[in-house]
Amino acid sequence: MMIIGITGTIASGKSTLVKLLTREKHKVFESDKYASKILGDQDVLKGIKEEFRGTSGLICNDGSINKPLLRDLVFGSKENLKKLEKITHPAIKKKEKEFVRKCAINRKSKVFLDIPLLLETDYHKRCDFIINLFVNKTIQKYRALARGNMTEETFNFIYEKQKKTNNKLVKIFHMNLNSGSGMFHVKKNLTIFLKRIKIIKKKNVWPSIYCKYL
Repeated sequence: MMIIGITGTIASGKSTLVKLLTREKHKVFESDKYASKILGDQDVLKGIKEEFRGTSGLICNDGSINKPLLRDLVFGSKENLKKLEKITHPAIKKKEKEFVRKCAINRKSKVFLDIPLLLETDYHKRCDFIINLFVNKTIQKYRALARGNMTEETFNFIYEKQKKTNNKLVKIFHMNLNSGSGMFHVKKNLTIFLKRIKIIKKKNVWPSIYCKYL
């Protein structure tokens, strides 16, 4: 089974690619979706309460996390972001491992991992191939600011944090995919890429290498 990572800076087209892959009946692990759900996990909730204790209004009356306030705390503060990632990442990794194992049991030939921080650590080493999405920064900024919860300050913080990791791509077989050229272009180049990697002879990362870096 091949594991294909999806990465790219903010608003580079990852969600559009995931929708396309899902329509084509491919299995995709969407890290951001699990990250949002995990905030309701009791262990994660306890960790956030302890790590950010003293922050007024962080815990709502029903005991849930005030997500907009939490976002404001971590975006713009590398220290707070690291604190949150230390709490949430183990839980997200567990969900990912369950997803990949289930796909392997069901004999899927390939799976996709949509993980924003794929290149920031050794996470990219648990992928056979990577699709790196990019787009003109002007378009990227326009897309990001069109989101209701995004400010220019937050966009710049995330963009600068993510773009520094792209040099790691030279170490792994990947495709750079420009999402600003339209859906037809994206679909066409994705089809070419999937056909190309199908004939490449390499030892797949699943399961031994994958489990080592998870």
